[in-house]
Amino acid sequence: MTITHNRLVIDGFDSHISDFQSLLATKDQATKDAFNNTVISPCENAEEAAAGTFCEVVISGHSDRNDNPTLTPDQKRADELQVSVNRAGDAKFFVFQQVSDLLSSVGVTPPPDENSSKNFVLEGIQAGAANMINPTPTTEDDRKKNRRVEFRVTTFAPP
Repeated sequence: MTITHNRLVIDGFDSHISDFQSLLATKDQATKDAFNNTVISPCENAEEAAAGTFCEVVISGHSDRNDNPTLTPDQKRADELQVSVNRAGDAKFFVFQQVSDLLSSVGVTPPPDENSSKNFVLEGIQAGAANMINPTPTTEDDRKKNRRVEFRVTTFAPP
């Protein structure tokens, strides 16, 4: 069995925004190609390939620290967590739609929903602001690096 691991980070969300498709549309062609090659193609290949091929995509949503002085620490953490839930969920839905469209375009019937695929799994997890790239952001660009989605892709294929 051949196992490969890949990781891709897409950052740059505005505060409290979770629309992954819109964010990806703003990225350069190299980033879009990396997304398609690292995330979409392995899922599509696993779903239409011969038996024994499998792909798992873990999608982590991340937020920036909430510095709103009117919120309690618990409210801030809850807000950070919800934003990351929304980012992971939106990215997961987008990946599923892209894989489904690609499968349809090559004559393969796509799974009816993201929990029904045969050979690929999409899992969304939330990190809140627990793993920030810039723990003490001083600029909006620092904050946008914290506001991200990470894709960890593992493929399993026969030798």
